[in-house]
Amino acid sequence: MPRRKQARRTSVRDIQAILRLTHEQGLSVREVSERLKISKTTVS
Repeated sequence: MPRRKQARRTSVRDIQAILRLTHEQGLSVREVSERLKISKTTVS
């Protein structure tokens, strides 16, 4: 039986970066997720 990949915790730095990119720079969820290399679900 294949093992599931361990989920990575979202750090405070990730959350700060998400907020900075969305509010200060006006990027979309997709653009933020691509820049930070995290899923769109996590960003939204």
